[in-house]
Amino acid sequence: MNIEELREYTLSLPGVTEDQAFGEDILNFRLEGKIFVCLWLGGGRYDMKDGASRIALKLSPDRNI
Repeated sequence: MNIEELREYTLSLPGVTEDQAFGEDILNFRLEGKIFVCLWLGGGRYDMKDGASRIALKLSPDRNI
């Protein structure tokens, strides 16, 4: 799955909104106003040396394994 497919899928979920509260290089997806996915696009102050995109998911502890 690439960035565009991930974005399209996430926004297809009921009630999900998108913003860029942390800068132009990070997409945040929210449900009921709470962030549950952060997608780093590469570049900017959060860039890693390889410039690859990264994703962070908020999961409950039992689903995190």
